Amino acid sequence: MPARRPRQQDDALRRAARLFRIVTLVFSRPPGDPLGRDELSLECGCDPRTVQRDLDLLREAGVPLEYDRAARAYALPEKGWVLPIDPLTPQDALALALIRGLLAGPGVPQREALLAVLDKATAGLPPALRALLQDASAAVRPAGAARDYSHAPLDALVQAAAARQSVEIDYESATSGRSWRRVDPYAVEPRDGQFWELHAWDPKHGQVRTFALDRIVGMRGLGEAFTLREAEWAAFAGAIGVIGGLRGGTEEAVDVLFAPPVAPYALARRWPAGLTATPQPDGAARLTGTVAGLDGITAELLRWRRHAQALGGPALRARMRAELAAMAALYDGPPPENDPQKNSPPDPK
Repeated sequence: MPARRPRQQDDALRRAARLFRIVTLVFSRPPGDPLGRDELSLECGCDPRTVQRDLDLLREAGVPLEYDRAARAYALPEKGWVLPIDPLTPQDALALALIRGLLAGPGVPQREALLAVLDKATAGLPPALRALLQDASAAVRPAGAARDYSHAPLDALVQAAAARQSVEIDYESATSGRSWRRVDPYAVEPRDGQFWELHAWDPKHGQVRTFALDRIVGMRGLGEAFTLREAEWAAFAGAIGVIGGLRGGTEEAVDVLFAPPVAPYALARRWPAGLTATPQPDGAARLTGTVAGLDGITAELLRWRRHAQALGGPALRARMRAELAAMAALYDGPPPENDPQKNSPPDPK
């Protein structure tokens, strides 16, 4: 099981989100509305002493927050101040270029908003670094996302997860249809670098479940804090032998032989905990261990085509035989009458 993220990092993330929220609240305060420590503590879901420490930290960082006694609110000057930012190096510019290039692909969650933020953050770069950023960004070929996530409420979900706030999601399930569901968002995670998912506690089923991000049509906050179920989350996140992000199922044995032409790739692949790839004397590679459930490992082995052979365990070998037999049956005999290839005109050569 992978080591759990230290509590100090959790606290740092929550404080960073809170500091950003305080500055945003002060900036967007309507005229006449009070915004003192008590109001800020209610908005941020913490006690006034925590807010005071955050205000002191912001002032130390150079943010000129001042309390206006007449307005009973904290205020910021409209001009004449900037957040202190360390000067960027060429290596920093190349890192930003990589981010920009990866974001340029279609279907990326909140793509336009993320690009706008990146443009705003790099607007003040010196001309040389600005040119480096633009040229390097053009050199990155974006792969895009496997599905269209552009409408997904990624920012709101991440903010709710960071603040530990329960939400309702308008979710369109492939099996049960569309409905509003109350969940406690734990994390957003890309699976195989292509499929974005929300992991959340589902009180209706009493377990941590995964929701496809592209199927979340809408989200609304409930204004209620939740407590992370650490044992259930650790068991879910550290599920042994997770392949392709598919979790769940009984523990099953795995013994797979990869042919020599693909063995270097099998040895280089980062297999999850519970699985180990070892080189063989004939140049092949052998993968052994255990996984939770067979769906993920079956889909993974099919990607390797004829170059991967399941030697065991018995359940995995039987699943692969059944899947391959079902696939072969699709090609027995002539194609169906409505096959587009059969009814297409001949190739004019």
